[in-house]
Amino acid sequence: MIPPSEITILDERRQSGRVSSWNEYLCLRRLSSNEFEISVCGYEILGERDAYYNEESDEFELPETIDGKPVVTIEDEWVVGGNLVNHSDELMPLRFMAEEVDGLIVWLKDANWYSDAVIEKISNFTAH
Repeated sequence: MIPPSEITILDERRQSGRVSSWNEYLCLRRLSSNEFEISVCGYEILGERDAYYNEESDEFELPETIDGKPVVTIEDEWVVGGNLVNHSDELMPLRFMAEEVDGLIVWLKDANWYSDAVIEKISNFTAH
C-alpha cells in the first residue's frame, strides 16, 4: 500500500478581481495507492505586508517564518505562506480514482485548467 502524499503543485496562474490579485495553484495529492485529490489552492494569509515595510530601505523585509509557518511571498496587501489550502469557494476538491478520467476532465474544464500538459502531469503522477 502506498501512503498518502504531500500536496504536489502541478501548475500555477495569476488571478485577479476588481481590486486584488493572487496566485492560484493546481494541486494534486495521493490519498491511497489508487485514489487522488485535485484542488485549486492558495497559500494561507500570514499577516499584513505593511507590518514588514522598512521606511529607511523603502522595501518590505519579510521574515523566514511567521508563527512558525514559512513565508512564501507578498500577494497584494498580504504576506502568504504556510500550507496550501483550498482557494475556491465555487470549485470543491475532486477525489478520483486513477482510471476515472471523465469526471477529472470535466472538473479541469470547470476550473479553466484543462490542457494536454496538465493531463500529462496528472498521468505521470498517478502512474507512480
